[in-house]
Amino acid sequence: MSAVTTSLQGQSQDETGPQPPIQLIYADSLVGTSADQNTIREFIGNVKFTQGNVTVTCNRAVQDLANNQVELFGKVVIRQEALKISAPHVIYSGSNNVARADGGVKITDANVTASSERLIYDVRSRDARLIDSVVIVDDSTKIWADSGLYNRNNKNSTAWGRVVVVGSNGTSVVRADTVFNYPSAQHSIAKGHAIVWKINVGAEESPADTTVIQARTIEKFDVPAVKYVAAGDVEIVNKTTAARADSSIFHSDNESVLLFGNPFLWSAATKLKADMIRSIAVNSSLSDVDGIGHAFLLSVGDSSLPERVDQVSADSILIKFENDTINSLKAIGNARSINFHSENESGDGLVQFSSDTITAKFISGGPRDIYWLGSVHGEHHPENLARGKAETFRLQDFPDIPKKPMRLHVEYGRDVLILPNP
Repeated sequence: MSAVTTSLQGQSQDETGPQPPIQLIYADSLVGTSADQNTIREFIGNVKFTQGNVTVTCNRAVQDLANNQVELFGKVVIRQEALKISAPHVIYSGSNNVARADGGVKITDANVTASSERLIYDVRSRDARLIDSVVIVDDSTKIWADSGLYNRNNKNSTAWGRVVVVGSNGTSVVRADTVFNYPSAQHSIAKGHAIVWKINVGAEESPADTTVIQARTIEKFDVPAVKYVAAGDVEIVNKTTAARADSSIFHSDNESVLLFGNPFLWSAATKLKADMIRSIAVNSSLSDVDGIGHAFLLSVGDSSLPERVDQVSADSILIKFENDTINSLKAIGNARSINFHSENESGDGLVQFSSDTITAKFISGGPRDIYWLGSVHGEHHPENLARGKAETFRLQDFPDIPKKPMRLHVEYGRDVLILPNP
């Protein structure tokens, strides 16, 4: 009996000094045997015993005194402070203070519940290792994974293997190879093929919109305001924009996105490349896009002539949108532009200018009222010189256009998630 109760010590007990007395509360029968100098004790029927802050109940317990091990069978329940472990079968080693449960395990610990096919629990470190078909639920999230690790001291958890995390309010879904969760810091990290679906719930007359973030690693910070920091092959897609970058920061509260490292952004018929790009949305509608450093904007004014690409380059390009359509533009510093003209779906030449600054107003997404300010130099190319040669009219540093990211949709019900493959 001592092997069972000595090994099941809470950290509040002295693990090196004298142990509290063992009390067998009840057992229908007790059987003792000796074989090959090994002493075996078997407790059968309504077994219950305690030691310090630990209580164990089960249908049957077999204690191997020589190997300092106990095997528990039938409706096993181990309680230690707020912790409750339930399983049909548990083997506990008094030598290393580790319990191994199998056959379908359930754990409750304060506001955390978990289940798995198997469990390894270390009493001293208070680490619970969950294996196979893992589900962990707390006040804010529900996690599915192949395996998980939960520490009772700091409530930190790690889940790995086809991990899916759903926020309790249903406005976020995360999928990754591995997810680390640090509740006290309100911080989590998704690694390996990480995808976040952030659902922005609109008013009754405005349907919900979903922002999808993909990257090798995505970190979420809940304080002082929710933000997602993504790194490695970042892709972001929502109803108004799509973007690629090496890294990004998405602020959920004001719907702003910062893109770093070869960023490229698509919005309707416009494409923007710069050293850094910032976009801001209001009520899920695009409001501002700024390209800072070596900025280059491309757009197609006439969809019937897609080879005629309007271009603007500058040190910085500041764009304003209205109803998700470009409304105005300001290009600052070493500004250059090429604008193709068309009439009745036919080409009508182009103009090419350079200046310190370019400003433009847009109507229905097309440029109107363009102004070149400071050190202006320009030229007009009539249609007979431009026809069939549109692709030869390119500003310096005309960018290669990467593949536009596509939105990944997520559907999930009360208990089951159906996630498409990326």
